[in-house]
Amino acid sequence: MPRSVMLARTIALAGGICLMAPAGASAMERGASPALPVGEYAFIVNSDIPHGARGSLAIVDTATDRTVKTVSEGLDENPESVAVWPDGSTAYVASFGDVTKAPAPQSVSVVDVAEGRVVARIPVGVRPEKIVLSPDGSRAYVVNSGALADPGGVSVIDTASRRVVDTLPVGANPNDMALTPDGRHAYVTVGAENTVAVLDTATGEVSARIRLDEAVAGLPLGVVVSGDGRRVYVGDNQNNLVHTIDTATNTLVGEPARLPGWGLAAGLGLTPDGRRLYVTEAASNEVAVLDTTTGQALPTTIRVGRNPTGAAVTPDGTKAYITSASDDSKGVSVIDTRTNTVIASLNPGSSPFGIVMYSSRAR
Repeated sequence: MPRSVMLARTIALAGGICLMAPAGASAMERGASPALPVGEYAFIVNSDIPHGARGSLAIVDTATDRTVKTVSEGLDENPESVAVWPDGSTAYVASFGDVTKAPAPQSVSVVDVAEGRVVARIPVGVRPEKIVLSPDGSRAYVVNSGALADPGGVSVIDTASRRVVDTLPVGANPNDMALTPDGRHAYVTVGAENTVAVLDTATGEVSARIRLDEAVAGLPLGVVVSGDGRRVYVGDNQNNLVHTIDTATNTLVGEPARLPGWGLAAGLGLTPDGRRLYVTEAASNEVAVLDTTTGQALPTTIRVGRNPTGAAVTPDGTKAYITSASDDSKGVSVIDTRTNTVIASLNPGSSPFGIVMYSSRAR
């Protein structure tokens, strides 16, 4: 969820938060990791709002819900989003910076997972909110939300050389990004323009621009792509809606789904079969569940910690993890997707924010 809507918009910013989203919470499975035992893990960045001096990266074993590793030294202020190299050996952490200071260019920290330390920093743009890796891990894409005098854009990192090789304009103050499974297209939410930009990763050009609603001003933030690449789901933070995009035509499908609860839709987590979408609602500390087969939200929401921001579903689809940036005691709520009830509350660090799933199990 964008930082601009965090804490019910008590922090005035020109960008968004993780949305996670990470939000965008997907799992990469490429065989056993040299850094982690075989299993499934949640990589969680703890932003330590507002200053970010105690930010950290926590790695949670989803089988036991125990934190197996924490990295804090060397991370920049306010870690916002995380992406994991396909073999699990390296994590890339995008840090937003101290929100009490003027916007300034930030960096991506490169973390050696086995050693548990930062081994490099890569300068990027102003207020990076999301980082995602290409399927082969050769490129990292960083969404920089910018500021009033900076429209932001997408930094493209060559992970081999650990340097930015391109900066792509996508619209004013983008927030979140999700890649198609083949890595050929990226869907970028541009909240200030109420649009989703479709980025051709081969050419670096915006090949399509999708406006969410001509009649109602919205604020698209979180975005996720289905596992088969056919659908894209976009959370409208301002109107508490979820829009569906057909990737074959890059057009909206049907009517947007209205969510129960008080609003501020942000983080999106999709089950591997694509049938259920978990959406955080920061204004009411709830998670709504959308049945994508009917396009309707379930009538009952799930209560979680204060200011839920990120959402991710385990690769086996049995649990959804929700980060709550203003509630360390319930910093991560673990939801049983069969019953849609909270079965555990975790405290992996100060102000849990962005989250992504990783599996070291062979396909």
